[in-house]
Amino acid sequence: MVLLYSGAEKHGAIQQQPFSSLGGYVSSTAIRNNFKNGVFSDISLNDIKDKKSSCRLIVLQNTLGVEKTDVKIWIDTNPKQITPIAQYSGALVLPSLDDHGFPIFEKIFAETDTPFNGVFQDVEGNINKLQIESIMPNTFIGIWLKRDINTSNTNYFNVYGDWCLDTNQMLIDAAADATHFYNNKSEAFSLKVEYS
Repeated sequence: MVLLYSGAEKHGAIQQQPFSSLGGYVSSTAIRNNFKNGVFSDISLNDIKDKKSSCRLIVLQNTLGVEKTDVKIWIDTNPKQITPIAQYSGALVLPSLDDHGFPIFEKIFAETDTPFNGVFQDVEGNINKLQIESIMPNTFIGIWLKRDINTSNTNYFNVYGDWCLDTNQMLIDAAADATHFYNNKSEAFSLKVEYS
């Protein structure tokens, strides 16, 4: 299994910018594990003041050569923050096919837009998992992730703005086959993908 950015100029092209992962074609660029700002950028003071929402479409591809079942996807936010600065939700979507048979997803034009397709639900914590019954080999499933800033307290930023995740102390409790990536500094989370 691999998590890829969307927003490529054509199917399978390189696209390395998280802020451009807004749907469209699937790139060939895998999201790096434990990479700062790998999905969302740092939360700024203006983001907090504006209670900014941001969306990204990342794509799960089954690269294992066999069907995988009971796929579960969820987010663990930074356990050290008592009051999270943001809330995360997610929605699963299937691609359509372009004129050449390549998968393509709905594309939004700005990160503050919300896609028409997909029903967003809370994906934080072990009990709020997105579930996929099965994913066939070499197929793609889109995962819209939405980050909503849930505070307008600018003092919060002053307290937590320079905080950085120490991955050596974070409990990683997903299965051995799980994929993790992190967005760390003012807000940290890990996206977990588990399957059988």
